[in-house]
Amino acid sequence: MQADTTKIWTPSEVRTAVGKITVESLGVDEATVTDHAALVRDLGAESIDFLDMSFKCQQTFGIDLPVRLIQERRVEWRDLAVLARVLAPALLLAALAG
Repeated sequence: MQADTTKIWTPSEVRTAVGKITVESLGVDEATVTDHAALVRDLGAESIDFLDMSFKCQQTFGIDLPVRLIQERRVEWRDLAVLARVLAPALLLAALAG
């Protein structure tokens, strides 16, 4: 699956796509994936899950999730809203470059 790097994603579309990726990667119920659900504490994410999410972000958006920074705790993913905010600018830059 090739990502459409020319698409300009709205914040709502990013949140929806990140929610779907989270459900698929973590195997959780869609109702538990809210903007303020903590990936580790509330949804049970483990390091391997972040690798899967990174792969799916690459397939969907054409950008990499900074897994190494997450694992080194330089970037804290308190909740899904933070993840969506981090992805949105990168998606805009990718679309403008493409």
